[in-house]
Amino acid sequence: MGAGAALVCTPPPCTPTSCAAGEVCCVGGGVNNPTCAAASDTGECAGNSRLVCITDAECAPSAGTECLPNPNGGGGGVLSCRVPPPPPVGDAGVDAG
Repeated sequence: MGAGAALVCTPPPCTPTSCAAGEVCCVGGGVNNPTCAAASDTGECAGNSRLVCITDAECAPSAGTECLPNPNGGGGGVLSCRVPPPPPVGDAGVDAG
């Protein structure tokens, strides 16, 4: 390091079980690294952030979500609770009956 360079300490990324009581591990919505934040009344992340997860069960506070990677490849491989993509549309010309 050069002379006079300031050291900047940053906390390590959180995990679903590393935050204090009343906090949840959130990412997204302007939060680039998983960070502990105050949980909402329902146990969700505030604003447009998402819960960091390892299993689908950790997504229970965010109804209709599953533990999935970023579909655009970002997020450093961190899994978060996301609305799953819709199933592929079948061939409308196929008769199922």
